[in-house]
Amino acid sequence: MRTETSMLEAEATRIAASVGIPSKPELLTRLSLETSRLEPDFRRIADLIARDVGMSAAIVKTANSSLFGLRTRVHSVQQAVNFLGLRTITHLVTGLALRAAFSGPDQPALERFWDVSARVAMATAHFARRLPGMDRDEAYTYGLFQDCGIAVLLRRFPEYKQVLGIANAAVESKFTDIETEHIGVDHALIGYLLARSWGLSESVYEAIRMHHEFAVLDPDSHELSTEALNLIGAALLGERAYQLFAGKARGVEWQKAGKYVLDHFGMAPEDCDAVIADIHRAFTETA
Repeated sequence: MRTETSMLEAEATRIAASVGIPSKPELLTRLSLETSRLEPDFRRIADLIARDVGMSAAIVKTANSSLFGLRTRVHSVQQAVNFLGLRTITHLVTGLALRAAFSGPDQPALERFWDVSARVAMATAHFARRLPGMDRDEAYTYGLFQDCGIAVLLRRFPEYKQVLGIANAAVESKFTDIETEHIGVDHALIGYLLARSWGLSESVYEAIRMHHEFAVLDPDSHELSTEALNLIGAALLGERAYQLFAGKARGVEWQKAGKYVLDHFGMAPEDCDAVIADIHRAFTETA
């Protein structure tokens, strides 16, 4: 078993190197060290984040969004840390660092991709607030990272944009199977490797790896933890809500996954419609 595990790890490392998965940013490493202290220094942590002007502005903007519903607006990173707490701030910084890792003059333009990811993340987190025991911050992070492998593959393979078009329209074939057929790897595996190497929780990176394997949501399947399954289901519903909001609900993934999602959460179609309407209100408030 140990030999087999070592072989799998070696193969994962080879794949990661071949497609150019970005390494964990130094900011996240330093932030992790600060927050793991017995008595974390909130001011030192805020100062660490504030050194990045773009990160600071994004943190303040996100903290003031409807996602958190703060009664008092924050105007600085220090205030955001004080109001939201270290765990939430860490999740926010991690998500923002992901987007920053793909910016630069030599990178493909991915503004629309990240904007959609942010919307899906917000929708996933809003739904998570309705489920007892589901962590809103982790749901938000998962929503951001779920498709991060796509960003990696867009950067690595010039033809990948066309592959995405084929996969998005495929009714009978699995999304990830089409990717593997055309370029030899799929975005779920790449996202899994990135999230794991960045130190995200096991439930997050395992959910990323399996988020196109909709049958794992079946009650008779025991491949993943409840936490991971909830993340997959919540993000699928969040993605559906965004597509309807944007008038772009032509993708076929919900046709494949919808019944699994509703059954997993014990929701009737009308319950799903009510959740989506609630998410749309949140979108409107942040427009």
